[in-house]
Amino acid sequence: MPASYQVYPKQRLLYVRYEGHHHTRQTEDLLPYYRLDPMVRPGMRCMIDCEHLTSAKIDIDLRRQQMDQLCALLKDPAKDWPIVYYCPNKVSQSLTAMTAKMWAEYEGVSFQVAKTREELAQILNEPLDFVDMILQRPTT
Repeated sequence: MPASYQVYPKQRLLYVRYEGHHHTRQTEDLLPYYRLDPMVRPGMRCMIDCEHLTSAKIDIDLRRQQMDQLCALLKDPAKDWPIVYYCPNKVSQSLTAMTAKMWAEYEGVSFQVAKTREELAQILNEPLDFVDMILQRPTT
């Protein structure tokens, strides 16, 4: 599946994985599921796994609309909303560069990019074995 998500309620974490070619429509397809899922709620941290992206085509106008909707759905108005993108390779890093610039326009959004599993664990303030589990990797 090119786009999927998992909620980890104990960690207040929404984990989203994109694989292969990413198009803005994939996020559009996920939004109704977020709205219907009782475990998806304001104040959750968001982690986007871009490790398996091979290419992307972004509709800028649609992405901005999605960002507005995501903020309305997930951002606690009283706190900054942490979003971390996991981009361990050059492909995922280059594909995420425009998204980083777009999120920078939003007040109250704390956007970060992790290039390693260890950096991701540190940003999330979670143990490395938890990060390995959500990334579906064997723990070391």
